[in-house]
Amino acid sequence: MRFLSSAPGKVILIGEYAVLCGKPAIAFAVNRRAQSEVNFIDGDDCFLETKMNRSNINLFKTGENSGIRLIDIVTKKSKYYKSQAWKGKIDSSELYYHDNKLGLGSSSATFLSWSSIFLKDISLEEQISIYKIFQNNLGSGIDLAVSKFGGTLVYRNSQESGVDCDPINLPSGIDFSIVYTGIPISTKSYIMSFNKWRINNKKKYNEIILSLGDIIENCYLSIKEDSPKDFLKAISFYNSKLDILGSEIGINIISKEHKDILNTAKKYNLDYKVSGSGGGDIGIVFSDDTEALSKFNIEIERKYKIIDVEIDSNGLNYEEFYE
Repeated sequence: MRFLSSAPGKVILIGEYAVLCGKPAIAFAVNRRAQSEVNFIDGDDCFLETKMNRSNINLFKTGENSGIRLIDIVTKKSKYYKSQAWKGKIDSSELYYHDNKLGLGSSSATFLSWSSIFLKDISLEEQISIYKIFQNNLGSGIDLAVSKFGGTLVYRNSQESGVDCDPINLPSGIDFSIVYTGIPISTKSYIMSFNKWRINNKKKYNEIILSLGDIIENCYLSIKEDSPKDFLKAISFYNSKLDILGSEIGINIISKEHKDILNTAKKYNLDYKVSGSGGGDIGIVFSDDTEALSKFNIEIERKYKIIDVEIDSNGLNYEEFYE
């Protein structure tokens, strides 16, 4: 049998850091995918071909590690782990730029596409639980939810109510550009800094998270009421609050590259925010003025890269072939 699976990358629209504390966040899937293919074969040898920032081929015995931690976490939980040889391919190169990840959720998309083959029919909650092993118990699971269902989602994962996500659409007339700063960042290190800070600064933490949560709710309301102006206002306000949060923690969420892009966006009366943990990777410019956005794109590409993506309404795609 041959199995094919693919999952889209993601972009966080709003809700960074707050989503780790049970607040909602909004994100959308993008039309760049991680693709997995597996053939179950006879024999004792497994083969894994990977194409990420570079290509590689791993050969190992059935029941042994492939050498790629993300893959091994999944396959070890499969009932076929020690008894079934396989030949697999993973291609997440669309989510890289040269040697660097773009910040579009390459790991989560790869995990989702691979686990859909080896751990078929498990729930989103189970996938999040397994993925957290790879993340050292960090993260909210929003990246997996968006990749699984596609489109634009409002997502929450709280201790009280568990995982909840609902599909939404951006306000009418809103367009966007994704800008890659050229600086790769370790999301894990930023989240670890945030977690350490919130333990030791509970009063300030509660104050800032409450403020971030209010902005997210206002953003969500602007979407439900189809109010582009209020949506754009919330985007800019959240970015400003992220800058304050970074100063409190002692990390550069709004780095000099992001500030440079922000200043260029302001020149064209556009609204910009960091997407993800910040420091580098990507930011997103929103506008209800396509002409102004086009002019911004021309200027910003002199220094940075515009990532050509669209919202992908399709989430996880899974196929089986009997050959």
